[in-house]
Amino acid sequence: MKSEHAQVAEQLEINPKEIFMVYGLSDASGDYQIAFLEKIFNIKNKDTTNNSIEAIAFRADHGGNLIHWSIKDERKSENEETNIWFWTKYCSFKDLDGDNRIDPIIVYGSKDGNGYKRIKIITIYKNKKYVIRAIESEMDLGRHFIQDKEINVLPLTIRKYLHSLLEAIRKGQGVLLKSG
Repeated sequence: MKSEHAQVAEQLEINPKEIFMVYGLSDASGDYQIAFLEKIFNIKNKDTTNNSIEAIAFRADHGGNLIHWSIKDERKSENEETNIWFWTKYCSFKDLDGDNRIDPIIVYGSKDGNGYKRIKIITIYKNKKYVIRAIESEMDLGRHFIQDKEINVLPLTIRKYLHSLLEAIRKGQGVLLKSG
């Protein structure tokens, strides 16, 4: 695992310590990798907090790397967020619409002193990003749930998967994922 991380870090010209996870994928478009990077802010009592995250989908191409897409975010100090990280148990790398191409779904969240703050679910479909954004709050007016309008044009199988994913996150993380 560490040797793979070192190789990916060298390919992407990044610090290998920032690599949290690497997924090797193969579909009708070919072989590629997705690297999850988490920039560590602090380690205290074996608990790691991160300043920022990044996901990069890339393919080795003629001695270089062809980046297909990337996602970046960071903890928001104005929201008093203390940590941001990938929720890998909810991420998915499956062909959801039957076209022999993987439809990645990336999930991550942030926390503040009171618990979960922001949750994002990003679906990459035909090289376009579709995002569901949620802000959790103890106060009704502080709670928001917004999804891109274009999500409604995604194939039904992907929309059904997203619906079941939202239910799994609600149940598994004890969040509301709704406005008001």
